[in-house]
Amino acid sequence: MNTGTILLQPARSRRPHTEGARRGTPRAAMARQAAYAPACGHAYPSGGGCLPGPALGRRTAHRRRKRQERRRRAARRLLALLLLTLGLGGLLALHGFAPGLAVWPGEAAEPAAIPEGRPLELLKQRPLLPNGCEAASIAMLLGWAGAPVGMDELFFEHFPRAAFSYMGGDRFGPDPEEAYAGDASSERGGWYCFEGPAAEGANAFLAAQGSARRARALYGLDRETLNGYLNAEVPLAVWVTCGYEQPRASSFSWVLPNGSRYAPYANLHCVVLAGRQEGGLYRIADPLEGWQAVSPELFWQSFAAMGGRAVVIE
Repeated sequence: MNTGTILLQPARSRRPHTEGARRGTPRAAMARQAAYAPACGHAYPSGGGCLPGPALGRRTAHRRRKRQERRRRAARRLLALLLLTLGLGGLLALHGFAPGLAVWPGEAAEPAAIPEGRPLELLKQRPLLPNGCEAASIAMLLGWAGAPVGMDELFFEHFPRAAFSYMGGDRFGPDPEEAYAGDASSERGGWYCFEGPAAEGANAFLAAQGSARRARALYGLDRETLNGYLNAEVPLAVWVTCGYEQPRASSFSWVLPNGSRYAPYANLHCVVLAGRQEGGLYRIADPLEGWQAVSPELFWQSFAAMGGRAVVIE
């Protein structure tokens, strides 16, 4: 099992590189710059860059070699540190220890299975439904329950959903407790729904198929009840946050049918809790990120903050 932790870091901003002399540069300075400028038009043997002009001389070439050597040494140190970190992580995982706040890739994890042996198949929401994590997660549960369906068919034909409307400079939309807000196939025009509409969509499909199974919406789920499902090898669609961070409100908002204004979550996400694996980690089928192994502490921090919402197929 790959035990490297996923680290989310903000991208560094880089100042744009400006070629040539700046405005207002004295002629003497510009001449000095030109003396050290590469003679363009001559490609390196590797195919990139420019050959240095004759003005660079031996001293400039020596400096370049020194810089390259420093970079190689830094790269070797970074590689050694990475290998040491991965080795330590593997040793800790071997002894059943996992950091309290860790999300580990879980590609090697075995898929969840019901007693009859049907596996839970991972489904990726992109490119069909960029904002359809609920439909993708419910489709995974339905496939596990023996009633496979395409996530796009499930969303467009069975999920309760409502579009936004505009009047008098204001935006009106549905309550996510009642219907999906917007279009899940749109990058910017889709939001989400909670467990009630998701279970309603699953039941509409199951009824159309003549299945005796039914989806059940759960709210305020506690650890004992959730562990009972895991012990019985029953997967759940659960509402968490992207990266298991604290919930964040969006600046986007709309007016609900009852007249109140609703500010949606900016980082809501729906995944499938498929079971447990060695070390007590939760095995997650994430329709965006794939199979993951998540520490219970991190999972519950996010799951409880979102209200303990889930859907099961019974």
